[in-house]
Amino acid sequence: MGQVSNFVAQLFRVKSTQQKPSTVALTTAMSQVVKHDPNRFELNIINLGNDNCYLIMGGAAQPGPGNGILLQANGTPFSTTATTDGELPCFDWYAVSATTNTTLFVLETCGDGGS
Repeated sequence: MGQVSNFVAQLFRVKSTQQKPSTVALTTAMSQVVKHDPNRFELNIINLGNDNCYLIMGGAAQPGPGNGILLQANGTPFSTTATTDGELPCFDWYAVSATTNTTLFVLETCGDGGS
């Protein structure tokens, strides 16, 4: 392990495992971006598409203007980590494209046992 891996392992008292990057295709219907994972300590989501989208935790309500986190088109990032946000990275996250289709890049960092 390198110095950064050792630092993360000590900080979270786990052996850090970088999950494979994934992409999520969004439409105007709500889609799950990531499932709940109590072992996830960092979540990064980037809107790679040409349309704005809205991100929401938990999926209890439809994300949209005034109800969700706006990720503007062409590279707007969202990042949450356990060191600054507590359990926020662990929850289910959902998103919806504002008017057409868009694509999200997702990168999760989980401790041992991450899904």
